[in-house]
Amino acid sequence: MSHHLKYNQKLIRSCTALQENYKKSLLSLQEILTMIVILIIIQLTAFSDKRKRLYRRNTMLYHILEKLDSSMPFLRAKAHCDIPCGIYDPIVAQIAALTVVRMIDLMNDLRAKGTEGMDYENSMSRYITVKEEHAEKAKHEIRIIWGDYIKAQHLEAHPELHEITHKIMSLGSKARQTTDRAVAVEFVEAINRFAEVFWATKNIPTKRAKAPYAPALELVYPVL
Repeated sequence: MSHHLKYNQKLIRSCTALQENYKKSLLSLQEILTMIVILIIIQLTAFSDKRKRLYRRNTMLYHILEKLDSSMPFLRAKAHCDIPCGIYDPIVAQIAALTVVRMIDLMNDLRAKGTEGMDYENSMSRYITVKEEHAEKAKHEIRIIWGDYIKAQHLEAHPELHEITHKIMSLGSKARQTTDRAVAVEFVEAINRFAEVFWATKNIPTKRAKAPYAPALELVYPVL
C-alpha cells in the first residue's frame, strides 16, 4: 500500500474520531477546525517531495470536507461570478425549457405504452425529476440575466422586458406543477422572446431555427 494512501486512511479515521468527539462533547466549531488544521500540517510535513505533497494535500482536503459535510452539512452558496465577467447567454435557459417539453413527451409516450410495475415508476419518476430541475434551471438563468445584466437603459428601450420576465417565471412554475405540453411550449416561446430582446440590447440580429434534437421546436439564435 502506498504511503499517501496509508496517510489518507489514517486521516479519515482521525476525522471520524473528531466527529464522534464532536457529538459526545459538543466541541466548538473553532476547536474542530483547529484540530483539522493541525492534522493537515502533520500530513504535509510527512513527505518532502513537492509533487507528492501537492497531490496529497488536495486528496486530504477533499476527504476532510467530505467527512465533515456528512455529519455537519455545510450551507451551499450558488451564484453568478459577479466580477462582473460580462458572460451572459439565454441559450442555457432556452435548452432547459426545451428539455421540459421533451420530458413531457417522454412521459406521454411511456404512458401510451401501457407499461406497469417498477420499470414504469422508475422511468416516470426520472422524467418528472428532470422536468422539475430544468424548469427551475430556466427560471434561474433568466433571473441571473435580469438581475445582473439588464440595466435601466435596456428597460427604457425595451419596456416589455418586465412583462416577458414575469411571464417566464409564471410559466416556469406552471410547467413544474402540470404536465400540460402547451404550457411548456409557451414557456419555450417566452424565453425565445426574452432572447430576442437580450441580443437586441447588444445590437446583434437573431434568427429562428428548429433545434437539431427532439422536440425540434424553434429556438432563437444570434447571427454572429
